[in-house]
Amino acid sequence: GDCVLDERLGCTILGGDAITETLAAHLRPRRVVFLTNVDGVFTKPPHMPGAHLVQEVQVDPHGGWRVIRTSGGDEVHNLEFDCSEHDVTGGLETKMKSAVAIAAGGVEVFVARAGSAHALNAMRDDHSTDWWGTWIRPPPQTCAGSISPGVPQPKKSHMSLELSTQVN
Repeated sequence: GDCVLDERLGCTILGGDAITETLAAHLRPRRVVFLTNVDGVFTKPPHMPGAHLVQEVQVDPHGGWRVIRTSGGDEVHNLEFDCSEHDVTGGLETKMKSAVAIAAGGVEVFVARAGSAHALNAMRDDHSTDWWGTWIRPPPQTCAGSISPGVPQPKKSHMSLELSTQVN
């Protein structure tokens, strides 16, 4: 994150996750890809025994979410995050909150290891069954019959946002 002037707080730290969340809300890309130094979001810090990659998360229309699939096949109700002392922006917990907010807005979110083939595939919209990372799915689309005729629906752009961060 970077120090920025703020009318309400005076000076604060603005992280890339918050910037990406704001950009996604305004630009409406098809997907956002967060690049990190780990394979994605884990059930607990990846260096801890028993940590499993969270492969799929489903977001509901109200911003709630649930883990659908992990690399360990275990049922997960909570994720455990840690944050390095030098990370003032909140680490992976903040990234997950931003990712859920982005997905609640109808945008797919992927979290993958920077420089990996999986990260490149996420940016190319190729997350086949052997894709390795975290896919945060937006709420299921409303059925077509429930959209009011004549009410313009927001258009999604054909761009992909990517952000690289490091998780320690």
